[in-house]
Amino acid sequence: MRMLTLVGLLLAGCPGTTKTPDDTGPKDTGPDADTDTDADTDTDTDTDTDTDVDCDAVLLATRAGPDCITQELSCGDELISTTKGGTQAADGSEYLAWFCGVVPESDYTVLERVYRFAHPGEGRTATISLSSPCGELDLFAAFWEDDTCPTDANATSECDSDTSAGDGSLDIWNSAPRTYLIYVDGPSGAEENFGLQIDCN
Repeated sequence: MRMLTLVGLLLAGCPGTTKTPDDTGPKDTGPDADTDTDADTDTDTDTDTDTDVDCDAVLLATRAGPDCITQELSCGDELISTTKGGTQAADGSEYLAWFCGVVPESDYTVLERVYRFAHPGEGRTATISLSSPCGELDLFAAFWEDDTCPTDANATSECDSDTSAGDGSLDIWNSAPRTYLIYVDGPSGAEENFGLQIDCN
């Protein structure tokens, strides 16, 4: 996140003149009295995480792991990628079987991207943020440490999702290191570019 800071500048009077500051001396009531009451307080809180997603860009993403894994991720990583050219390793039936959330079995039948995330533990919270300005994409995170990707026949002891409209985010807290699979998937045929960011606190 970027923080915008305004630095105030103190403007001195003309050489050879003396002026009492308005906030410490008598109120200036002359014809040139300072009537500026603007406090210039900046209340802008920029919480933009990852909006530099070009919906028209042709993106290439290669698979770096077994089965469905596109890339290994850790705290502090951010990327811009696409579900186009991804895998078809999970759909609504998998997300339901893993108890990620209540979703229709017939949804998420298009290609998705899957990332393996190494949570550091240490009592830290990993916030996974999805930016999806190009189309509706959803976010899933399932605890999984095997070398092959799970199916609806497998059980995961931990899964969560953000299937709300627009961007999404998930918070994962852990006291010990664990491995999660992060799924970016379109609920109704959407294959789009997206941004993904992981912050750990």
